[in-house]
Amino acid sequence: MSKRLWCTLWACLEATYYFRHRRRLKVCNEPSANLPLDIDVQALMERFLTLQHVFSLDDFLSEWFLGAPRDGILRNNVEEFMAYAFFYKPFAGLCTKDGTQVAKFVSRCEEVWSTKFVEGKNHDISFMAHLWEPLRVIHKPLVVHLFSELAGTANRVWLGMLGFCMQRQEGTTYWTLSRKPCTGVEPDHPIIFLHGVGLGVGPYFFWVLDLMRTYPRHTLIFVEYGHISLRLHSSKVLFDDAALHVHDILLAAGFTKACVVGHSFGTFVASRLCQKHPEMVHSLVLIDAVCLLTCWPGLLHNFIYAPPSCQLDGKGCLDMIRFFCSRDLMVAEAFCRDFSWSALMLWPEDMPPNTLICMSRADKLVPNDLVLRHLEAAGSHAKVVENEDASHGTFLLPQCSDWRRVILGGMTQVVTP
Repeated sequence: MSKRLWCTLWACLEATYYFRHRRRLKVCNEPSANLPLDIDVQALMERFLTLQHVFSLDDFLSEWFLGAPRDGILRNNVEEFMAYAFFYKPFAGLCTKDGTQVAKFVSRCEEVWSTKFVEGKNHDISFMAHLWEPLRVIHKPLVVHLFSELAGTANRVWLGMLGFCMQRQEGTTYWTLSRKPCTGVEPDHPIIFLHGVGLGVGPYFFWVLDLMRTYPRHTLIFVEYGHISLRLHSSKVLFDDAALHVHDILLAAGFTKACVVGHSFGTFVASRLCQKHPEMVHSLVLIDAVCLLTCWPGLLHNFIYAPPSCQLDGKGCLDMIRFFCSRDLMVAEAFCRDFSWSALMLWPEDMPPNTLICMSRADKLVPNDLVLRHLEAAGSHAKVVENEDASHGTFLLPQCSDWRRVILGGMTQVVTP
C-alpha cells in the first residue's frame, strides 16, 4: 500500500476516534449519579468542626473560592458552598430541613472558628464546583492510547518474567507473586499494592524490585486500574467497587488480612477499604496520601485547575505528566464526577493501628503540614516518614532509591504480623 493510502487510513481512524471521544465526553459531562447517599451528614459536619485545630476557615474558604479575599465571601456564598460540600446540591435545591441544617452549620462554623460572615451574596465570585463544571479534557490522539496499550503489554512481559501471574477479578486486572511458607511456619500477610494515575504498574518497576528484595516471604499482589492508566478500552471503576474488588481478590487468594499499600490515587481505594472492610486491613501504608485532608482545596486545585509547571527538571517533568494525565477523559471523570471528599477522606480514627504515612514534603497535592497537625490533634499513633526534597511520585524515579529505602524501612515496622 502506498504511503498516501496509509496516511488516509490513519486520518480516518483518528477522526473516528475523535468523534467517539466527543460522544463519550458529552455523556461524562452530565452530573454524576454515583455520589454517596448513605453519608450521615450531621456526623460528618461534627467531624468537620474538629478541624478547627488544623486550619484557618478563612484560608480554607478563600482557596475554595479560587483566591477570593475573605471579606468578599458573604454568608449566602458560604451556605451555597456548604450545600455543595455536604449534600452535593445547590442550596436552593435543598429541602427545608436540609437548608436549615446548612444554615445552622454555617453559624456553628462562625462560633467554632470565631469568625463572622456578612449577610448577603457576592455574585462576582464562585467556588470550585468540580462535580458540576464541564470536564477539563484535552483530546489525545489515538496513537497516545495505542502507546499506553503497548506499555500495558510491556508490563505483562516484565512482570511475567519476574514470576508474577496475571489474573482478573470482575474486570480488574492484578498480578500475584505467590510465596509459600516453610512447613510449620505461619504465612506472612500478603502485601497488596494500589497504584496512582499514569500508565498502570509500569512506572513502579524499581518499586516492584525493591519490594521483592525486601519481603522475600510475602505474597505480593499488584492491582491495575485501566481507567486511570490511559488505556484504550477500559470502563470506569467506582471507588467502592474498587475496594470491593480488593476484598474479593484477597479472599480468592485465601487471605483474610493484608498489608495494604496505596500510592496517590490508590490511597483513595485504600481509604474506602478501611471504611468498608476494616477487618481485611492488617496494616496500612500510604505514599503521597491524597486521601488525607481531602477536604482541603489544594488537591483539586493543583491537580485539576492549575496549569503545568515550566521547570526543566525532574519535578517539572512529573508536573507535566500530572497535567497530561489530569486532562484525560476517564481520569477527569474519576476526579470530577465520582469524587466525593466525604467518602474518600480517611480520618485518623479510621486508620488501623499499624499505619505508616510517607510524606513527600515538596508535594503540591497533599497539605503535609496540615496533615501532621491533624494527626497530632487527633492523637493518632500512625508512623510518619518524610523526605524534604521529594515531590509527588518522586519515589518512582531510579535515582530516588534512598527515599524508597526509607519507605521500606518504615514498612518493616507495620507489615509484620
